[in-house]
Amino acid sequence: MMLAFAGTVTEYALVADLQFWQQPWTVERFLSQVTQRYAYHTVVNTTTDQGFQITEQQKAEDGSIRLVLQRWSA
Repeated sequence: MMLAFAGTVTEYALVADLQFWQQPWTVERFLSQVTQRYAYHTVVNTTTDQGFQITEQQKAEDGSIRLVLQRWSA
């Protein structure tokens, strides 16, 4: 199986030989998980840079992630 990510600043493409796709998820579910993790890390990194801290994190049964952030001002 060949799995590679190639992309530009705003777009990525999944290149895979589906004949040998032996993952526990469908390609669509895999891409959905990659997109969710990318969004999660983007939010965490951006808010951390702005002085926020994660005070609570919950993962729901549907796979969504709830974050509670706080920032103390001086």
